[in-house]
Amino acid sequence: MTTDRSSLSNPGRTDEGGLIRDQNYNWFIGFIRNIGIAIGVDVELWALKDGLTICRELNLSAVEIEIDAKVVLGWVSDTYNCNLHHAALILDCKTLISQIPQVRMNHCFREASKCVDALARRGSELDQDFIVFDSPTMDIVMLLYYDKLGVYYERLCP
Repeated sequence: MTTDRSSLSNPGRTDEGGLIRDQNYNWFIGFIRNIGIAIGVDVELWALKDGLTICRELNLSAVEIEIDAKVVLGWVSDTYNCNLHHAALILDCKTLISQIPQVRMNHCFREASKCVDALARRGSELDQDFIVFDSPTMDIVMLLYYDKLGVYYERLCP
């Protein structure tokens, strides 16, 4: 499972998305949410919670989590202390993790998954609050293929 956020500013209008793949790195299920105004780590936590909730509902027995927010990984693995503002979301994530028999969490660089990045950006187009995709849309198919091949994208900074 890989999650990401998209925002116009921090704090600002934000969206999140994620992708759950099978053991062969093929699409299993994708999701996006329009969050509204929030700060980055809140949105990263929402994305993680949404992904874990779907994994739990699907009764997945083993999940590898890839997320680009090191602080969020630290919070849910008890490496870092958090403030009360984030405590409820962190507790929700920890509870969901405890309900999945095998979980491995890894930090990944933001550039690691263009597919998940594209899903997260799509949240701003939503009329609904949350959407789950059983199959990739046509604009995601090629990005999914490149991600599967391990194509690396450099991040361009102005």
